[in-house]
Amino acid sequence: LWKCFGCNAGGDAIRFLEMHDKLSFREAAVRLGAKTSAPPRLRAVEPAAPAEAVKEKIPTLTPALSKLLARVADFYRRAFEEDLRGAEYLKGRGIKDAATFEAFRVGLANGKLRETLPKDGEVGEQLRELGILSAGGSELFFGCIVVPLLDEQGAVVGMYGRKIVDGEPRHLYLPGPRRGLVVPQAARTSKELIVTEGILDGMSLWDCGYTNILPCWGVTGWTESHREVVRREQVRE
Repeated sequence: LWKCFGCNAGGDAIRFLEMHDKLSFREAAVRLGAKTSAPPRLRAVEPAAPAEAVKEKIPTLTPALSKLLARVADFYRRAFEEDLRGAEYLKGRGIKDAATFEAFRVGLANGKLRETLPKDGEVGEQLRELGILSAGGSELFFGCIVVPLLDEQGAVVGMYGRKIVDGEPRHLYLPGPRRGLVVPQAARTSKELIVTEGILDGMSLWDCGYTNILPCWGVTGWTESHREVVRREQVRE
């Protein structure tokens, strides 16, 4: 059993994989079954769904997909500026400066993406491949403030969503490996860094004038991207 003391989510190993890797119950059970000698009962039902097949569903971020992801981030950003609910939520947490919202490129998924971008055709397929839309057309980040994750060149390679309406899970990422950093330019120009547990924690510090931050993706969210920044920039411990 497990429990996150940050968002109060919890459950068993299957539930963990469902939430962390965005798998269905069956996919999570199959993946766990591949790591144990227990009788693979679910595999008998679906023999064509080994763990390797699940890994193949992780999208490769091609230039076309990266460009579309940037369009989605820009769309969410405009929605945040037009719909005050996102800013009101952040102000309720003490994050008020418009410059902070701009630096983090904060967006809002208020449901209008589905009304604007086609759910069918090539764009719809690409949105489903990225995980922005589910197979049924529902929006992953609906009801979330959204922060894009950037690579070294400033390209959008991932997204983080924090639910501001009722529902679980409270913290969401695109399917696949964690890629990119928040406001990476700040981390790459500082010799001293303040490491925060989450992105909103970093945003709170930025709002107070501390811009030398390196947010993680939760208590287990220290990734190779974070390590590389610290190693390359020779940040003082």
